[in-house]
Amino acid sequence: MNVRQTTTEDYQTLVDWWKFWRFPAPAIEFLPDQGRCGMMVQGDDGTEYCAGFIYETNSKVCLMEFIVANPKIRDGELRGEALTLLIDTLSYLAKDWGYQWVFTSIKHPSLMQRYKECGFQIGSTNTNEMIKVL
Repeated sequence: MNVRQTTTEDYQTLVDWWKFWRFPAPAIEFLPDQGRCGMMVQGDDGTEYCAGFIYETNSKVCLMEFIVANPKIRDGELRGEALTLLIDTLSYLAKDWGYQWVFTSIKHPSLMQRYKECGFQIGSTNTNEMIKVL
């Protein structure tokens, strides 16, 4: 497996994955650099396994968001391995860019477990995300 930077051409694939997992797809304008600076994990044969994004801030914390896996990858162990590589790669980039904390918001229990295995800790429970459209 290898990791590459996402492109705008990946956007429709990601939308399809988010829809499968019943997650509302963000508009491309809501992704960092119009979706061009996320990371995509691929197999040696070009199969795309998962993708995600780092949102930079002007503080020592960044956000890791919109992690999504290819629903056609039925092998749970393989998909998990790809997600671990993605989370670890995004974490490495965040540290390399000078961040001291990575924040994320997760609902799916198996993804939460994957984050824990990658060294994340639960920050709070029973909270709600709130959004205001401007």
